[in-house]
Amino acid sequence: LIGNESYCHCDKCKRVIDRNNGTEIKFNNRFYHVDCFTCVICNGNLNNSINSKYKVHDNGEAICSVCELAQAKICYVCREPILSQESIIFDEKNYHKNCFYCAQCHKSLIDEKDLRKHNLKACCIQCYNEQFAPRCEQCFEVISTGKSTVYNGKKYHPDCFRCNQCNKVIMNSEFSINNSKFYCLECYNEHFLPKCLQCFKPILNGKLISYNDKTYHQDCFRCDQCNKIIIDMEFSTQNSKRYCIQCYNEYFAPKCAQCFKSISVGKSIIYNEKTYHSDCFRCNQCDKIIIDSKFQVENSKPCCIQCYNEYFKPRCSKCLRPIIDKYRTFKGKNFHIDCFQCMKCHRIINNGENFYNDQHDILCSTCAI
Repeated sequence: LIGNESYCHCDKCKRVIDRNNGTEIKFNNRFYHVDCFTCVICNGNLNNSINSKYKVHDNGEAICSVCELAQAKICYVCREPILSQESIIFDEKNYHKNCFYCAQCHKSLIDEKDLRKHNLKACCIQCYNEQFAPRCEQCFEVISTGKSTVYNGKKYHPDCFRCNQCNKVIMNSEFSINNSKFYCLECYNEHFLPKCLQCFKPILNGKLISYNDKTYHQDCFRCDQCNKIIIDMEFSTQNSKRYCIQCYNEYFAPKCAQCFKSISVGKSIIYNEKTYHSDCFRCNQCDKIIIDSKFQVENSKPCCIQCYNEYFKPRCSKCLRPIIDKYRTFKGKNFHIDCFQCMKCHRIINNGENFYNDQHDILCSTCAI
């Protein structure tokens, strides 16, 4: 007011209002010129409005009914605007008080403290448990608290999810499964994991060695002589015991009859009950390796065919070359079949044919006449 109650300022335009004319408008303890009394949102004049009850906007000014409806919250049930200040919010949705009821039994939920929802609709705890609540796969009772353990799409009460062996609750613990049953790690390891034949403890994480249908920890698979871990399955056996290659070679491997050193398994030649390295089985004359080749024996020692023919085969008394195939013997002398000939006509004298012998050589029956 200015000086007295005859004048005041318009809350909209801030100019003076002469109250003596009786044309001012008072709303929410504020004065307006007739033309200044407009909706704070759309700026439409409210002086000619049929509805004289205007809503107060957040800033204290008037708002028309159209804008009020446009800004009003919509009830999730009846889809009508909520114009009063009294509304209920549940699951981020707005409700009239009268519309906030159970979607199944239509009981009012205003005073209910424990609520549920189904298909995005509010539901009382009784209807939810009876019609929609999941059931525990173990005890088949309703899981009403919302707290559950889910495995493989199935739900369990936290207290029902237990080890099938020791009955210990395994919620928030590691577990394993055997024949569709749950086991805590301690029971699973004890009853279902393979055991090490050496230390008799379970073999964890699949890190095992299998030998002769028996299982071992990698660290337990050791040489029975030096106790060294056997790596990459390189070992030999003697009297049902395992030995690393070094120990086997030192204590059990056969010795080469030529160099007298140990022979590793599978890398040897056995002849005349003696064992040789592959590289040590050589011709006693030329020192050539004779593995996978034919050989002869002279003075109990191996000899390749070439050297045997050269040094030990009988020689033909005619051509003086070694005799390899069939031969004829006459008066202590050996002859190739083709070298046993008549001295004059050089015809080969066949086996069983008559021939004659002079002081120097052999004559056929024809040349001897």
